[in-house]
Amino acid sequence: MNLKLLRAPLAIGLINVVLASVNADEQDTAKQMNGYWKLREYQETGHSGEEMLNQNCRLAIKDGVEEAFKNGKSFGKSKFTISGENFPQQIDFVNERGEKTLGIITMHSDMYIAILSDPEKRKTDRPANFLPEDGALVTVYERMTEQEWKRERQQSLTRDLGDTHYFLKVLPAEQLERDKPFQKSVQLRKVEAAVLLVPIQVPIAIDHRIEIVKCTSSDKAIIVPIDVVQGAPGLRGDQEVQSVTLLLRVLRRGNATIDVDITYNANKSPGIKYDFTFID
Repeated sequence: MNLKLLRAPLAIGLINVVLASVNADEQDTAKQMNGYWKLREYQETGHSGEEMLNQNCRLAIKDGVEEAFKNGKSFGKSKFTISGENFPQQIDFVNERGEKTLGIITMHSDMYIAILSDPEKRKTDRPANFLPEDGALVTVYERMTEQEWKRERQQSLTRDLGDTHYFLKVLPAEQLERDKPFQKSVQLRKVEAAVLLVPIQVPIAIDHRIEIVKCTSSDKAIIVPIDVVQGAPGLRGDQEVQSVTLLLRVLRRGNATIDVDITYNANKSPGIKYDFTFID
């Protein structure tokens, strides 16, 4: 990507941000960051911005926690704090390994974040401005709607999986509530189930949401949980029912149990177990 071509629109955008950011409140900035974001610009001297843009980089941010995604797959979470009142504000990230990254941030209609390009220096120092020629790595994110985010996440479930087959079993909310705990035995041929998509509809109270989903395998040599995604392909949530989808990979024939623990309405679910048997 041509940095000279990007520099002019980036500078114009930042001028508008400066005018809107005077005396910005730290808590207001953190609240504005909540939601879903799509990478729109990437500037780093000596690196191609197009390469990063082609990886479909996304952010999901809520209450001081940022989760980053590339091509639909999560590659890490970081906690962050905002400090300072004037343009630009300071932002400090701490990843899951406890490593710190220092940066600067400013919000307008888009979100501008800069850290130092040098991986070691960014742990202790932050850039003075948003200029790549001064050593900054600059990213610009535009906001996504919740509908756009859910559609992308659902599409990522079935993308780039190769010549695999899927076993799609919907677990209805009323069945989950009736059978406490819920347990089901499923027998499949391994060649028919290289990847399993298992949507689960969860009963909820109005104005409450699914909070935590944990998925564990009794034998990871046979079946491995890959991801748990809010929403389900072809299923719509409403005020009384929400959906999650388990994405599981089958490695070889044998028997294994998948345990699912869903926390919703501040209460734990009655428990869900799938007993899988994979045959030739």
